[in-house]
Amino acid sequence: MALDRPYRGGRVLAVTGVPGDSKNLLFCGVAGGVWRTTNTGLSWTPLFDKQAAASIGAIAVADSNPT
Repeated sequence: MALDRPYRGGRVLAVTGVPGDSKNLLFCGVAGGVWRTTNTGLSWTPLFDKQAAASIGAIAVADSNPT
């Protein structure tokens, strides 16, 4: 289920995109979690909600498996 947008708290920790797909982005916010959009930010889906980590400091997309 896609949500409108992640809570950012005014700050962004990390953002990356999928090479060759300008609509597919990943985002890490100060409130924790990893979020993905496939429509340039119109809607977001949480990817990391059930993990024990409270925050993410960096994010990257592997060229060998960008999905």
